[in-house]
Amino acid sequence: MVDILKDYSPDRSQTKAMKWHDLPEKFGASDLVPVWIADMDFAPAKEIKEALQNFVEEQYYGYYSVPESYYTAIVDWTKAQYNYETKAEWYRFAPGVCTGIAFALHAFTNEGDKVLIQNPVYNPFRTVIEEANRTLVMQDLLGDDVQGYTINFEAMEDAFKHDDIKAILFCSPQNPTGRVWTKEELTKVVDLCKAYDVLLLSDEIHRDLIMPGHEHIAIGNIDPDYDNYVLFASPSKTFNLAGLNHSFLVVPNAEKRVKLDTFLHSIHLTGGQPAGYIAAEAAYTHGGEWLDAVNEIIWSNYNLLKDTIQAALPEVTFSDLEGTYLAWLDLGAYMKSADLEDIVQNKAKLAVNYGTLYWPTNADDTHIRINLATRPEIIETAAKNLVAAIKG
Repeated sequence: MVDILKDYSPDRSQTKAMKWHDLPEKFGASDLVPVWIADMDFAPAKEIKEALQNFVEEQYYGYYSVPESYYTAIVDWTKAQYNYETKAEWYRFAPGVCTGIAFALHAFTNEGDKVLIQNPVYNPFRTVIEEANRTLVMQDLLGDDVQGYTINFEAMEDAFKHDDIKAILFCSPQNPTGRVWTKEELTKVVDLCKAYDVLLLSDEIHRDLIMPGHEHIAIGNIDPDYDNYVLFASPSKTFNLAGLNHSFLVVPNAEKRVKLDTFLHSIHLTGGQPAGYIAAEAAYTHGGEWLDAVNEIIWSNYNLLKDTIQAALPEVTFSDLEGTYLAWLDLGAYMKSADLEDIVQNKAKLAVNYGTLYWPTNADDTHIRINLATRPEIIETAAKNLVAAIKG
């Protein structure tokens, strides 16, 4: 049995881990509780460490031939976890999911094409579209933390019909709200994309981080005859491997693979570095038990945070955590947006991500996003600090 807190919880505070090391540069203070960037405080599964140690001991760091076992590991994991049938030839490497999204935008759309996103959403969605010289179109999700967030299908269809949308950049599971979209919701998205010939770019990097009572459904499982999509995923969030710069695109359409390969050839990208492939293969082959234990801690930490805060501040609202390891909570009942940073950072001593980062169309937003993938005592300290700061 994997014991994450005993065997996989090193002290990161004196390392080069960005979450800890960059506090002075990012927040102007070093005495903050770091619950911001989406990076775990847990060490990866021991099998990943062993695979990387074997690589180092082989003492060959030259050009690397990716083994078939790498693709087998990913295909088998994807089938076992989501009943999603993929083929090795569908996969293409990218250093990160956002880089992969940029590849897809350049390969499959033209400069000036309109790309739709739905706020609140992971903020690089905006920049990757704009930096590709595509036209960003933003809508808001419907609902709130209490009712739950839903997709505004009427607005989506209106944009598809009248605004000449060429692609939608879709977040599934949704960051930062923690929604795990249902089959009914995903079916509506796919049906609209089919009806209006809109390319569906589905970021599923959080697909393995699913909480009790919920199920992630791969976008490719909605309609067996539909292939006008690209799915993006990575072992980086799931297994805490972001520093190895390894992710992949799933491209089921053969013509699109040719277009993508032409683009990748034009920028001379032939693949990644060996450690990324090796760690990914080890993770998808051996990491299941480790992941189950991590997901249990995430769920426990969410409830610890929510229960501690709401016991003292009952009007703080939490979006239900269905997926990801990111809590999304609204402090608006106790403060204005203009006071948010002063209370949260200067008084509560927390390093968090603020809601306006993900929701630029809501300038007065009072949400914060808290990283739950850490030791329970850190979550407890963060909750108690926040309560004390708000209650004065």
